[in-house]
Order: sequence, then C-alpha cells, then structure tokens
Amino acid sequence: WRGSLWRTTATGGSPRLLASPDSTQATQVFNWPFMLPGGEALVFDIVAAGNQADGQLAAMRLSDGKVIPLGITGRNPRYVSSGHLIFGQLTGTLSAVAFDPRSLRTSGPTGNVLDNVYIKGGGAAEYGVSEDGTLFYTTRNAEGQVLLVDHAGVSRVLLSERRGYSNLRFSPTSERIAFQMTDRSSFSKTDIWMYDERTRTVTRLTNDGKSTDPAWMSDGERLVWVNTDSLGRRIRRQRWNGSGTVETLLPDVHDVVEVEPSPVGSAMVVRRAGGFGDLYAADNESSPLRPLDVS
Repeated sequence: WRGSLWRTTATGGSPRLLASPDSTQATQVFNWPFMLPGGEALVFDIVAAGNQADGQLAAMRLSDGKVIPLGITGRNPRYVSSGHLIFGQLTGTLSAVAFDPRSLRTSGPTGNVLDNVYIKGGGAAEYGVSEDGTLFYTTRNAEGQVLLVDHAGVSRVLLSERRGYSNLRFSPTSERIAFQMTDRSSFSKTDIWMYDERTRTVTRLTNDGKSTDPAWMSDGERLVWVNTDSLGRRIRRQRWNGSGTVETLLPDVHDVVEVEPSPVGSAMVVRRAGGFGDLYAADNESSPLRPLDVS
C-alpha cells in the first residue's frame, strides 16, 4: 500500500484507499495529490521509486479511482484559477499547461512560468499559489562550497568553486572525501567525485549522470554507490581511484535507494524502495538480503 493515495476527513478517522499503483508496477509511487475545484477529482504525479527525474503527471476522479495519465513530465502539480496546471521540473523551472478540471485533459503547449525555483530532493517544488492567483516561491540555491570545520569551529575551504555538492563522505582514514555532484546541464544528472586531502586534487569516478549516494567500504580503498540503469537502481563498487572493473553487488536487487557498508567486515545495510524505504541487511556482497527488524 505504500506509494498509494488515501483519503480521510479533516477531523481524522479511518483512511480510505483511493488508488494504488498497478501490481505490475510495484516500484511506482503516487506523489503530491492536489484536490481540484469541487472536490471530485485530483491531480498528482507518478514516479518510479528512487528515480525522481522521471515524474509523470496524472489525474483521477474520486468516483471511480481510475488513473488518467496526462502525458506530461513534471512533479508536484497544482491547479490555478486561470485554468492551468502549474508543475515543477527538476531543472528548477515551473511550467504551466492549460487544463480542464472537468474533462481532466490538457490542451495547447507547455510553457515556462518561472526559473530558479528550489526543488527538494524528493521532487517537491517549493512554491504555492493563493486563490487570487498570487504565486510565491523559494529560489534555488543548491550550489555552494565545501568547507572542512574542526572541533574548535575553525573552517577551511576545500572546494572553492560553487557547485551542487551533496552526500559528502570521509574515507575511514580521513584522507579522501567522496561526494555526489550535480551536473550544471541538468538537475537530474549526478556523478561521484573524489577529493584527495593529501594532494588537494579532485577527480571524477563516474561519468554516466546516474550515480548517487557514495559510501566507503571498511577497507577505505573501495566505494559503493547507487547507479540507475535499464534494470533499475543497483549497487556498484570500484576502487576510489577508478582502477579495476566496476562491480555490481547483489545483482538481483533492482530497487536500491541507499547502501551503507559496515565499518568492519563486508556486511551492509540496504534501503530499498517503498514509501520511505524498507531496510535490509546482507552479510556480504553475495549473500541474500534479509529484512532488518528495527522495531
């Protein structure tokens, strides 16, 4: 039932299921429902869990629960009184398209409304529209520097160029930092990079635009990360300097959101798609996953 749409009253009570992804699309997630005028239908977006870049807009009448794809790529849709749907793009652009809330159909071309809007990691666009059509938003400021701060609060700039750095991870020896960096050509493209504290140099580990969430193996020499390919989101591993072959760990697992190796040995914890994600553990890279009981 995770990733489904539910309804309840303003005062609470038992929720009622409105719609859930088709059983053949188990990794789909329904997001950001917005009720249309009259309260009889809504719009929302559909994504494959862990793949925020490929959201598709959809609509649904509450009377029959039938999902109606709108054929538009976007996230976080909202209807405005001018007769348009406004929705976010992971590039930081708000776009709009004419929309009939009765027929639940779009018409005409899609146009850009506003650039430089902050888009959260989960795909939500930071904007709102009042009943009189006033639009407010948070500007995108995802680029910054990388600083090293010691226990006394003294900081030192490691990477001065302002870029979209995220998920910085120190190696076990603290000699290197692996991080994820967004490509300036597209918010949805990310790769894994490496900063070597000894040489003060930056090198690129991946070059596919589909690699995220780096983490160090306990030996401090190898990295694991999540890579999206035609089969889904899988775990890759390679030496920090790019030497050797790229390995695929747990090759039968295609819905990885995040992986965290043990600080000792070769065990790992994997967060898989489904709502906020379910946790699993593996004793090593070839052992089967088992559900991790955190109750």
